[in-house]
Amino acid sequence: MSASRIIAPIGAACTMKDEAITKKVGVIGLGVLGRPVAERLVAQGFEVAVYDVRQDAVAAVAAAGAIAC
Repeated sequence: MSASRIIAPIGAACTMKDEAITKKVGVIGLGVLGRPVAERLVAQGFEVAVYDVRQDAVAAVAAAGAIAC
C-alpha cells in the first residue's frame, strides 16, 4: 500500500481538548512586524510577553496589556 493511500480518520489530528490549550506567547522584536502582531494577540485575549532592545517599544505594547520582559 502506498503512503498516498493512507488516510487518517477525521479529527484524528485534533485530540487535545480546548482546556489544555494555553494562550501564552512571547514576541521578541517589536519593529514593523512584531508590534502589530503583539498588539493583535493581546486584543485576542492571549497572554503576551514582549521583549525589544528599545524600551520605548516595550512600554508601548505593555500599555496595551502585554507583559514587559
